[in-house]
Amino acid sequence: MRAAIRFRSILSFLLILSIVLLYGCSSRKQRADKANEDINVQGSEQSDSEENEDVPYLNDFESIKQYVDKQVQAFRENKSNHKVRQADYNVSAEGGTIEGYYSDDTLKYIEVHIYGEMGRVSYNVYNIDDALRYFVKTSVQYENPINYEDGSRIAKETREEYLIINGRIYEYTSDLKTLSDMDEANYIELFSEFEKVLENAAVVPASKVEPAKADLNGDDKTLNDLKKDGFNAFENLSFDVDLDTFGKVKLIIGSKEDENSLPKLKLYLADKNNKLVYEFPDFYGNQWPLLYDVSNVSFRDVNDDGLKDVIVIAYYMTGAGEHGAEEFPVAGVYFQGEKEFFIRPELDERINDAGANTDVEAVTGFLAEAGDGTGDTADGTIVPVAFNGLLAGSFYYGKWLDTERTVPKISGNIRYSVYSNFKHIGNGTGSMPYTDEHGRDYISVNMESAVNNDISVAVEIGRTGEVRYVVPREYSKPFYFDTVKGFLGKKIEKNYPEGILQGISADLDNDGKEEHLISVCGYNDADNLGLRGWYREGNNFSYLLLAEETENGFEISVIAEAPRIKADQDSTYNGGIEEGEMMILRSEYRVLGLIDIDDDNYLELVCSEDVHEGTSYYVYDYDNGRYKQVMGVRLA
Repeated sequence: MRAAIRFRSILSFLLILSIVLLYGCSSRKQRADKANEDINVQGSEQSDSEENEDVPYLNDFESIKQYVDKQVQAFRENKSNHKVRQADYNVSAEGGTIEGYYSDDTLKYIEVHIYGEMGRVSYNVYNIDDALRYFVKTSVQYENPINYEDGSRIAKETREEYLIINGRIYEYTSDLKTLSDMDEANYIELFSEFEKVLENAAVVPASKVEPAKADLNGDDKTLNDLKKDGFNAFENLSFDVDLDTFGKVKLIIGSKEDENSLPKLKLYLADKNNKLVYEFPDFYGNQWPLLYDVSNVSFRDVNDDGLKDVIVIAYYMTGAGEHGAEEFPVAGVYFQGEKEFFIRPELDERINDAGANTDVEAVTGFLAEAGDGTGDTADGTIVPVAFNGLLAGSFYYGKWLDTERTVPKISGNIRYSVYSNFKHIGNGTGSMPYTDEHGRDYISVNMESAVNNDISVAVEIGRTGEVRYVVPREYSKPFYFDTVKGFLGKKIEKNYPEGILQGISADLDNDGKEEHLISVCGYNDADNLGLRGWYREGNNFSYLLLAEETENGFEISVIAEAPRIKADQDSTYNGGIEEGEMMILRSEYRVLGLIDIDDDNYLELVCSEDVHEGTSYYVYDYDNGRYKQVMGVRLA
């Protein structure tokens, strides 16, 4: 079976552009002006001085770069929530694809792929606002035609980034150099053509849009339900496997036809009763038309995080062109997280472009050569975090790793940036972690500036660059109490004190709106059981709450709350409480820092919990609209 990936012709596309040039610069300019009206950007005939007046940030590249990066990141994180139009883009004999992503009826993003035997061209176009677009053009050339017997590797890859500001196109570099009139006209005309194709493109049903993850818990769907919906299970590709965070499950592989009656690869997990518990994200190879076969499935921990990942190799055909009936392999890697699998399409693309897709060993060999098992070097991917010198763990590709998994990934002296009480308080150098007699791993962080007595959080400088931190605002306690009293009224039956321990406000999710963090508690000393801080549940409570303002008032979610347990025999003997009665631990929560530790544009919360004879510290990570605890350690 040939190891040749079917791509479509870049040369035909370039030929078409050459034909367009024959019309002359003047006719091209007229069409580009018409295109400017279509995409709601201003004309490109302004003088440089006029442009600088209309776009005051042109001379401040860093400001516009921060703005563009923020908007692009926000779109990527919410990409699956957009309406999608999709069509073939047949500008060459080998064809291409185009997708448009819409918020309501506003086009926010265009993705175009034009394939060829000797290479491919891709466009990623972000409509930032009415006057600003950012786009990336990626061109890839192969050493040999893709139908070459030994496959084809990349000979050259170029990436060009540009901004369109009020109709003029600038290189996305610090000098913001403008393009020639001819190049501008070509690009404006091309993007206008993209939009016209999308106007007539089919809307992809929401169920067809690639999910970030698909959790089927509570849905009660079974394998038989899938089959009734048109799923074709590959009986020889059903695996009973222990998948760590999922436990013992069955991996089910098969296909289902899309809206164009083309088979697409699907993967599910089911329990012992064939009830579905998880649907995998869309397989990388499904961007090609015809699924032919699945040749390899392997369960390996490819990124050394202690969790089994899944490698899949399938064969596809394009069904079009001279080589449309030839099969070619496509590999994809699913990385296991906490009861989910996530994909890295850019890594899958690199694996397949390198021809490392013929078998599992080729995939793992590519990952091993590339770096740490994920196709990247460890630099820039792992972010160790220490509390007052104690290594707590690390963020790694969006996941939290405990200390045991962190230690093997870091080495040598580590440069730390240290934060406390909402401020950057200095830098330091940490040594390689070591294990003491109690089995706890430590990093010693030697500060280069004075350290106060508050808890300090150390984040490695070298792998995160300048860490973003925020000093929050503080409003009056009555404001914070009014914000949460509706929530408390539903939770607490009796009267309760206005026990606001802390209230702070900041833009936590980078959406331009302020959110509120509120620590509230109330304890009646008459309910004190004398059991190391335990009280009768009754009217006692402690919460750390997140309040987000909506059109209908404040939406309240619980970040943390005081632990509750049922009294056992020992408790009844020592505390004068009936067995089975609920007890609550006296806890007081405070937020100590707002830091974007893992550089995802969302602020992590560094918090303390004061309990009987001790204090614990936690990091909460922003995850799908809520804060989730990723780390906790008791230091006092």
